[in-house]
Amino acid sequence: MDNSIKTFYLSVANYAGLKEDDKGNLVNINEKLGAFTLDDKPIALPHHEILKNPEGRNIFHPLNENYAVPINSQFNLFKSKLVFELNLKLSTIVLAMIRICSDPMLQQRVKTSKAVEFISSVGETDMTTIDKFAKLLKASQTANKEAFLFDIFLKKNGELKGEPYAAIGKLNVHILTELKKTLEAADGKYAVYGCTLRKKDVVSLLAIFTALFPLHDVPDEMTVGTDHNTFRMFNALLLSSFQVASRMNEVVDLLNEVQEPSLDLDTAVSDLAWSTQLEGMYKHTAAIRLIPDQTNVRLEGHQLKLNEPKSEPPAMVTPPTFQAASVPPPVAAAQQPQQLQAVPYPGAQQPQPVYPQVPQQLSPEETVRNMMAQRQMAAYGGMMPGVGYPSPGMVGRPMAPPTYFPQPVQMPPPATYMPPPAVYMPPPAVYGAPGYPQPYTPGAPF
Repeated sequence: MDNSIKTFYLSVANYAGLKEDDKGNLVNINEKLGAFTLDDKPIALPHHEILKNPEGRNIFHPLNENYAVPINSQFNLFKSKLVFELNLKLSTIVLAMIRICSDPMLQQRVKTSKAVEFISSVGETDMTTIDKFAKLLKASQTANKEAFLFDIFLKKNGELKGEPYAAIGKLNVHILTELKKTLEAADGKYAVYGCTLRKKDVVSLLAIFTALFPLHDVPDEMTVGTDHNTFRMFNALLLSSFQVASRMNEVVDLLNEVQEPSLDLDTAVSDLAWSTQLEGMYKHTAAIRLIPDQTNVRLEGHQLKLNEPKSEPPAMVTPPTFQAASVPPPVAAAQQPQQLQAVPYPGAQQPQPVYPQVPQQLSPEETVRNMMAQRQMAAYGGMMPGVGYPSPGMVGRPMAPPTYFPQPVQMPPPATYMPPPAVYMPPPAVYGAPGYPQPYTPGAPF
């Protein structure tokens, strides 16, 4: 693995709340979140030593993307981890904003006009809103899992502002949409994802998220497109998440003016070092392709596994018996071309070769062909049509109905055709020739 690719991967891992341990595996920085595994197997960076001996580990190499199947189980796992990490950071910022806007002493520490304008846009809040927001987070986690405040939607071969792209990514702050919906409802009930809120809570949270994402209502402003086919979906994920991560880092800088460690704003900062390295990855296509891509193998762990019965060998089927009357008379032209056999003339003594009978399992087609040959011999009195003379002892016998045997008939190999011996025929008689009757002479004695 190239050093630039390794540096990029380490930065991306830290961006998603991951780090590399001493074994080369990716683990959660926050140990309370448990293990970061896929199919109960650890995930490791594509170091040369690990590629030589993976030891059952999954290889993290999203830069080498399968064009036909760009999204797989490992990609979804990383996306979920990244979205969850950014949602946690965003919730920390929201809680800090509620506390600052409800405490005039903290507001007095703000010095820059930009920070004052930002805090003033939110308005006044109270500490009860913090409790309501904590309950809202739990209700949203039940409904949206890791994307409890916002989510990132990806699509390949999308269109943005009339321009086609290989992939597009859209940031959807659904909590902001739900807050607007419940505030505009005419039933007088203020509930988001089943969590009951005060109207003041809804107004305060709506003002906070609007201040955080002022371009949320502008069409296509929170959507990005990419045409880099080497890792188009991974690129769209990083570019889309950068919109919210960079905005959160900017807000943290403004809120840090209050200099209050209890706000825990340091944990809300995202590592964006990868953003300065991403453009360099576009030029490393050859080096990226040299690293084996093993992500598609991970799909096997998500296939449906059933205990199928073992297949048994097929049972032998006895060929059916055909009635002679149902078979049309054989036609010599329709039969397979046969080689003629030498048939000795009657009375000649010819040695009969002995062929060993080798057990052989014939196919159904060969079995039927043998039965057809027996039927022909029976129909022609023991001889094949157009092939020699009747077998000795068959002439004059009444024809018996054919008998069919299910066993294969062993036929001797064909021999070279031998014509029958010529039978001597006297030459035709010539009237008046010597040795033959003479013409009658009148008066001659008989």
